[in-house]
Amino acid sequence: MGEYTLWADTKIWKIVKSLTDEEFCCTFNDNGGSIRDRYLHMALGHSHWYQRWVGLEHEEIEIDKMSREDLFEHITRFNGLIMDLIYKNNFDATTVLIGSGDTMLRQDEMIFNIINHATYHRGQIVVLLRMLGKDVKATDYVPYIIEKASTS
Repeated sequence: MGEYTLWADTKIWKIVKSLTDEEFCCTFNDNGGSIRDRYLHMALGHSHWYQRWVGLEHEEIEIDKMSREDLFEHITRFNGLIMDLIYKNNFDATTVLIGSGDTMLRQDEMIFNIINHATYHRGQIVVLLRMLGKDVKATDYVPYIIEKASTS
């Protein structure tokens, strides 16, 4: 599932990197935000989850000042670090503060959370891209499997 997430992120990024700055930052309504906003949120979320899982203090990075390319590289770097943890089976359950108390998350729940988070926001980005008139191909799991099988 982690490899699928990296694949889908890359497919969408190919379209996002071709946007003008105006399109990248365009806000369609008060609740939807912009494509840039979605990437900022994912960058913060993925890096914070990774740091939480490995017991690091939250690294304060001014991601809102990053270039578009640096922002995507940040997300990709932390997704890669998470993939390394998965492959090496190098993290275990941890207690995280959620809401008003501590909640124990198992490894599979942590992995599901990051994949689900990426999928949710990637879906928002796809909607915004389509509102900009961009042709976005499916990034569901089955197209990933078909592409993977055809390149093997």
